[in-house]
Amino acid sequence: MKRDMALVREILFYVEAQPAGKPIQEVKTSCDDINTLAEHLSIMREAGLLDGKVYGDADQGWGFMINRLTWEGHDFLTTVKNDKVWKKVLAKIKEMGTDFTLDIVKDLAKSYLKQEIGMPGKADMQVIL
Repeated sequence: MKRDMALVREILFYVEAQPAGKPIQEVKTSCDDINTLAEHLSIMREAGLLDGKVYGDADQGWGFMINRLTWEGHDFLTTVKNDKVWKKVLAKIKEMGTDFTLDIVKDLAKSYLKQEIGMPGKADMQVIL
């Protein structure tokens, strides 16, 4: 399975929109393959984006209970929430023709977000100092 950062973003949006304190046992996304969805939930939990459990397998069926986004999950979603920023991130990934790690996607999104809100980048900071 190939990691799909757009699906990761979509899952984070979905979980964030759910009421606090109620475990989520069904995640509604554009993904129509339960195996892909379950694998993404698993790796997102492993990456510290989600708190919860994913159990089962492709043969026996999948189950999951997502409790909430973690602090890291909220931070990542905040950096990729803006559609203009997200489109720039996707364009850069496509331009490079390779996958990026979660940290690089987050750093890239932070950089574009800073541009959007007029925060100085590293080059600008050197001039200020």
